[in-house]
Amino acid sequence: MPRVVAAWLRCYVMVNVVYFLTGGIWAYYVYVCWGDKFFAPGNMPALRDMGEQIKVQNLDMLNSNSDSNSSRLRTMFCKMCWSALSVSCLDLD
Repeated sequence: MPRVVAAWLRCYVMVNVVYFLTGGIWAYYVYVCWGDKFFAPGNMPALRDMGEQIKVQNLDMLNSNSDSNSSRLRTMFCKMCWSALSVSCLDLD
C-alpha cells in the first residue's frame, strides 16, 4: 500500500475513533445523565435524529472541501499524522 494512502487511511480511522469516543461520552452525559436539565419533557432528540447527525458528520469527514470547524480540526490532525509519519519514515530510511 502506498505511504500516502496508508497515511490517509490511518488519519481517517483516528478521526473516526476520536469523533465516536468524544461524541459517545458527550451524548451519554447530555442525554442520559443531565437530559432532564437540558431538555423539556418530550423534547429530547430521538435516536433517529442522532443517527442522522452521525451520518452527516461521517460524510463531512470524507469531504475535504468543507469549511466546518470539524474539517479544520481534521486537517490539523492529519497534518500532525503526516508529519509524524514523515519523521518515522525518515527514521526507517
